[in-house]
Amino acid sequence: MTDDTEIRRRLAELEAASDQRRRDMRAVLDDIPAALSRRRLVSAAIADLKTAPNKVDGIRRGVRKLGRILARRS
Repeated sequence: MTDDTEIRRRLAELEAASDQRRRDMRAVLDDIPAALSRRRLVSAAIADLKTAPNKVDGIRRGVRKLGRILARRS
């Protein structure tokens, strides 16, 4: 039972951290001017990716996200 309690506690911590990251991202998105073009946003993301320490994971996430966006439009 202790393992189950520990797993539930850890899961609750991870969910709280995830919720905090989501709130932080929403705050960042609220600060982005509405007039910012998609092209400038993508260019900025690529520039950030160039200096990212873990480029491969960033590219994978981007490709998956693009696939989800395209799948919703179909």
